[in-house]
Amino acid sequence: MRSGTGAPAEGAARLLAAAGGLALLLLYTYVDVGPLGPLPDMYEPFLTGDKQLTLVAQTVAVLATGYLLLTRERSPRRHRR
Repeated sequence: MRSGTGAPAEGAARLLAAAGGLALLLLYTYVDVGPLGPLPDMYEPFLTGDKQLTLVAQTVAVLATGYLLLTRERSPRRHRR
């Protein structure tokens, strides 16, 4: 069994999920978006201890997933006969 991120589409989905979480954390820290539909106004202009930990974890997830996508071994294409 191979280790790594799996299929390229699976790895890309993992990268998008991690990057999306990081983007939302930064967006709601630095931009007052206001309420969006059923979501309340989540703007907090400061980083608490929990937000700092989440920021570090999300950044590590984005960097690690990107690294794995770029360095994983690619298997040769198999041709059907």
